[in-house]
Amino acid sequence: MFSPTAYQPARLPAVLTGTLLCLIVLLSSCTPMPVSEARHIVAEADSLRAHGLLYTDSVRIADAYSVLNTHYATLFYPDEHVRACYHYGRLLRNCGDCACSTDGGCSTNYIAAMQTFISGTHAQYLCRPVPNPLFSDHATLARIYSNMGEFCHNAGEHQLSYNMFKLCASRFKKVNDDKMYYYAINAMALELAEQFMRDSTLFLLDKIQKECEDTDVIIKTWETKARLYINIEQYDSANYAAGQLLANEYNAATGYLMKAQSLWFMQQYDSALYYAEHVMNHPYATAKDKYNMLYILTYNDTTIDAIEVKNRSEKRDDINRYVLKSQLQQYTQATDMLKYALEKKPRYINLGLLLLSISIAGCLLWYVRRRHKQLKIETAVEQKKTALLQKKQRLIIQENSKIAEETISLRQQQEALFDMRIKKLEDNCHTLSLSHNMLNDLHWKNSEELYETVNTLFCQLANKLKAIGSLNEKEIRLCILVLIGNMKDKEIADILCYSDKTIRGTKRKVAIKLGTTSAGLRNFLLNKAAE
Repeated sequence: MFSPTAYQPARLPAVLTGTLLCLIVLLSSCTPMPVSEARHIVAEADSLRAHGLLYTDSVRIADAYSVLNTHYATLFYPDEHVRACYHYGRLLRNCGDCACSTDGGCSTNYIAAMQTFISGTHAQYLCRPVPNPLFSDHATLARIYSNMGEFCHNAGEHQLSYNMFKLCASRFKKVNDDKMYYYAINAMALELAEQFMRDSTLFLLDKIQKECEDTDVIIKTWETKARLYINIEQYDSANYAAGQLLANEYNAATGYLMKAQSLWFMQQYDSALYYAEHVMNHPYATAKDKYNMLYILTYNDTTIDAIEVKNRSEKRDDINRYVLKSQLQQYTQATDMLKYALEKKPRYINLGLLLLSISIAGCLLWYVRRRHKQLKIETAVEQKKTALLQKKQRLIIQENSKIAEETISLRQQQEALFDMRIKKLEDNCHTLSLSHNMLNDLHWKNSEELYETVNTLFCQLANKLKAIGSLNEKEIRLCILVLIGNMKDKEIADILCYSDKTIRGTKRKVAIKLGTTSAGLRNFLLNKAAE
């Protein structure tokens, strides 16, 4: 039979052991390099980014991303994971921005970059939507949202881009990076401008101008204003905003572009051509910028011949066909991937956490079942012990009750016997006190004569008094006379041939020896004589 005292926990279930082994194999097979080395690579990339440089070793950063994107690393190193996703995504994106080739050799990197950025957003979760308490690098996550917002902007998904920049702003706000926060607010305003939402755009721009103290951020708002005024066909205001960009030497390519577009719409073609030429010759002008300027140069420059017009038109078509359309297609696919990730229900679960949860749940279930069985057996044993103990207690109570009854009966008998002896002694003392020969009878020569002639109880009392208080012969005679009663101190003094004062002093002395008082001396002697 199972005994609680001999109970020993059973081995872990085989399913738990197998699960843990699978987890170990999974972790070991998913790490092409040590996690420590991957974290070191990410630290190097962080150092370069702080100086405005890009980590260009694609092989090492890709390996680091592969290691830190495993379930083990995302669970315990979420900050390094999000940084690896950011740096690797930037590298893929910049490769995709390489528009010099017309064969589309790097075009797939936009989609890979978006996939990397989406993976980086998972670093903030243990399992969606439960946050990972180890995650704290909200600044890098904000930059990931910023890159995703730019992808959506280039694909023409301005509302989705607005949402990404809004997430970006909230993350920068959380880490108190005011400059980047207002940059994100400006990007939100730009997306609203692209949707022709004039009032909302100006509201955000006014917020920046009132609250932000950074000059670069405020200058950046002129670009947003220029784009807004062009979209709503307020070209004078757009021309003024572009002039503010150039006056503050902010990104000359953008300033020239806005200036050329606004002047062209205002039909000031000579000035538009002037600024369009500056855009074409600017080293930081993008393919899309040159595409727009070629349109102005081709259709408004009356000084060039037909051959140059044809060459420019062909160049413009080539940029559109081989660069812009390809990029737009890739941006669209990347944005569709983001939409799918956002619309998908939050079922992303860290595999390592899932296996760990299953293992813990299995252990708890096994422990609960074993513990329930153990408690059931222990309860039955305790119930039996309790029943036996209660039975013993009832027997003890019955025996104690019987003993108590016998004790009470015995005490009553003893008290009755004692009362009888007291009464007999009282009667004898009373008879003696009434005897007409009492004074003659009590003139004894020694105590033995008194004991023999009066009462044997006096003899017993004398022995007791000697044992208790070491009384002498005279003191014992005094006690006998006090016990007989109905005699004054003078009568006792006459019998013992002492003075009244001596008798009173002797009585006090005797009472002290016997541990009582003069007033209670007779009762004390009566009780001792009856014992």
